[in-house]
Amino acid sequence: MCTGDCRSVAGLLLQYSGYVGDAATQTSAALTAIKAMYVYIPLILLVCSIITMTFYRLDKDYDKIKAELDERRKNAAEENKTEQKKAAREEVSLA
Repeated sequence: MCTGDCRSVAGLLLQYSGYVGDAATQTSAALTAIKAMYVYIPLILLVCSIITMTFYRLDKDYDKIKAELDERRKNAAEENKTEQKKAAREEVSLA
């Protein structure tokens, strides 16, 4: 899906810049659009990624999250055992 969207955006950018596919030379606007697609836009997206990753806190909170998940699994397993014992007692009492 993203690949198709990116191709559409690239096609529109080239179309609006005056790109002519079979021309021997391109207009300066078309060359600028090509340069934007290969240099400026990726550079902007890279900077956005770097900024986003500075707020990425999972590495710092990993141990806390893992301990919480382990505790939840332990509690769920204990509850499951309790329910199984209760169901087994009910079966015995019904038999």
